[in-house]
Amino acid sequence: MALLEEEREKLLDTWGLAVNTPISNVIERIPEDNSRLIYIRDKMKEVMAELSLRNKLNNDLIQDNLDWIDFNMNLITNTHIDPGYGKENKKSSGNSIFDRKV
Repeated sequence: MALLEEEREKLLDTWGLAVNTPISNVIERIPEDNSRLIYIRDKMKEVMAELSLRNKLNNDLIQDNLDWIDFNMNLITNTHIDPGYGKENKKSSGNSIFDRKV
């Protein structure tokens, strides 16, 4: 992978382009036939779109799992808030499996 990166940097240097030049600018300025680069650019866009969708799905799944864990922890500890008004509202916990003596 490092060899390909070095080759890419050398190629961009021979064309007089900076290393961080976007591929669309490279396509406009290269001296050779650029149809291969256009194909690669389009494929990269497709891959990035798919990665973005998978990333969103993973984030949603992680959030769902965290919500499920939170829900189950609340069930296990039997934590609830007593109904009432004013500053008297306090969390109270009923019998919890963690509070029991052996």
